[in-house]
Amino acid sequence: MNHRLQKKMSFRSRSACTCSSLQGCIPTKTHRRARGGQAMVEFVVVMGVLLATLTMLTLFLDIQREHGDRVLRLVASEYP
Repeated sequence: MNHRLQKKMSFRSRSACTCSSLQGCIPTKTHRRARGGQAMVEFVVVMGVLLATLTMLTLFLDIQREHGDRVLRLVASEYP
């Protein structure tokens, strides 16, 4: 086997496995499930952050509209 290919394969097996031995570690279904679970957690976290940001922006817009309405009422008042 080519030395470069062997080095690349050993790096992949180390990065994809949580086995104690670095040689002969073959990724299994449990490794794929762990990565799939990580993707789900990342998705949930990102969705939570996006929903929180959207909520904050909606509240900010409402506050700005109330302030604008208040300014218009003050400008339109009949006091000298």
